[in-house]
Amino acid sequence: MRYKTIILTDKLTFASNHLAKGQYKVNPKITRNVGKINPQTYFTQINVEIKDSEPAHFPFNLEVSLRAIFEFQDFPPENEIYDFLKIPAVNILYPYVRSAVTSLTAMSMNPPIVLPIVDASVLFTDAAQDSYIIS
Repeated sequence: MRYKTIILTDKLTFASNHLAKGQYKVNPKITRNVGKINPQTYFTQINVEIKDSEPAHFPFNLEVSLRAIFEFQDFPPENEIYDFLKIPAVNILYPYVRSAVTSLTAMSMNPPIVLPIVDASVLFTDAAQDSYIIS
């Protein structure tokens, strides 16, 4: 499948709760959203959340969202477009999301968080599944 253009937009949010020493268990929640903007333009968005939780306090809350907007050259059937948006497009975006999470946490003078390298087909095993928690 060939796309004509890809536009990346991002949202980065970092809120420090407290600086504390110790070890923390990181369970990032990764979600994806796909959709149609107009007849030729579609998007895939990946969101990563790392939040402070009651059982194990975390020193900050982090949200990273990256959206890719795709315009297609040829007009494939819509089900093929959505198949592309759910797995291959996520594979295109995921390295950029990983890099943003690592860079943002390292710049905050905390140990950098490095998300694992994963294949979107493993991350979102069901076509209808749109969220995953890495544990």
